[in-house]
Amino acid sequence: MSIGLKREMVLLEEHQLFLEQNAKETIIEIQAALKGLNPDIQHVGSTSIKSIKAKPIINIAVAVNDYDEVIARNDKLAKYDIVFRFDERLEQLLYVKGDFEASLISLKIEAHRYTIYDKCVANLHNLI
Repeated sequence: MSIGLKREMVLLEEHQLFLEQNAKETIIEIQAALKGLNPDIQHVGSTSIKSIKAKPIINIAVAVNDYDEVIARNDKLAKYDIVFRFDERLEQLLYVKGDFEASLISLKIEAHRYTIYDKCVANLHNLI
């Protein structure tokens, strides 16, 4: 089994333990890169559910208080091959681990800010 898919490709595979382990390792890397920001980081999406088939792409949701603090740490994230892809403020920042053609891990970062705080918390819990 592998991890990652080229864009516009669909493939479902049985649950794989190495995907869980990879998610845990990536969460530790994100915590290190975002140290001091107290992010809420969760492995979400189909690879986090043991009883279903899933695309071999790990989805990780990260809730933070300030987008700018995250962007200021892009160099620290890049040390773990976590690359900034695009900014969809007020909705989210998108990062990938891998490359742009074959995303291995997708990270969506949402900010808890003023009026969007409740929406971000709700979105994060809905993803879980």
